[in-house]
Amino acid sequence: MAALGCSRSAPIEMTLSGSDLAQVMATGKMLKEIVQDIPGADNAQLSVEDGSPEYKVVPDKDKMQRLGLNTAYAGQNLRIAFTGNDDAKLTENGTEYPIRIWIADFDRRSYENVSRLNIPSPMGFPVQVSQFAEVVKDRSPSLLERKDRQPAVTLTADALGRPSGTVAGDVVAYLEKPFATGHTVNLG
Repeated sequence: MAALGCSRSAPIEMTLSGSDLAQVMATGKMLKEIVQDIPGADNAQLSVEDGSPEYKVVPDKDKMQRLGLNTAYAGQNLRIAFTGNDDAKLTENGTEYPIRIWIADFDRRSYENVSRLNIPSPMGFPVQVSQFAEVVKDRSPSLLERKDRQPAVTLTADALGRPSGTVAGDVVAYLEKPFATGHTVNLG
């Protein structure tokens, strides 16, 4: 027996793109709130939502050079510290078990502990992350969408209680107002 299905796109669909992802996301959120307030628009959603909180380690190359570090070396040590190293295996009674070595969960979730994390320098002395980099609290996007090689976000909404053409007309009327410079909106 064959299952039947059809692809469904929302009656209201627009893609916002620009060179600055943060500004594209902010404008997309603003448009989502506006579309939600239009009578008959329902279930407004953005294709890209704020992701999980994360810490970004932004290296200062001058400080790194003075400490004898390079970005590849520091990056490899930080990756091992946060995601672990599973190269080792334990063999017991003919059964092989993978072993992952990493820092404790407590250390990875604290801003202060990430800043104070020590990595070994190539010369053998410990170096704190805060000595060569800035640790920044951020949120990573849940998905990276692009249109014409620029960051983009798609806003979709359904029509409920009013014809979709009327609701879409209200959205288009709003979009005819002045818009953020450097952004484009494509209606689909």
